[in-house]
Amino acid sequence: MRWQGLLHNGLQAMRDRGDLRTDADLDHLSLALLAALQGGSLLSQTMSTTRPLRASLSAALTYVHSFATAGAGP
Repeated sequence: MRWQGLLHNGLQAMRDRGDLRTDADLDHLSLALLAALQGGSLLSQTMSTTRPLRASLSAALTYVHSFATAGAGP
């Protein structure tokens, strides 16, 4: 899937830069980000509010951040 590949490439760049731990499963993380985006977007459309999208992306980004190295940025 193209979007997952783009997310994977971004995560790979973060790992190459030293921002993500080497044990981070980039396939899993990119799929989790894509699922959060798609699911949050669908619920936001259905509910006519951005709250589901904000919540799902916040949770997914928090998960990605759990794989950050000690010296990674904010």
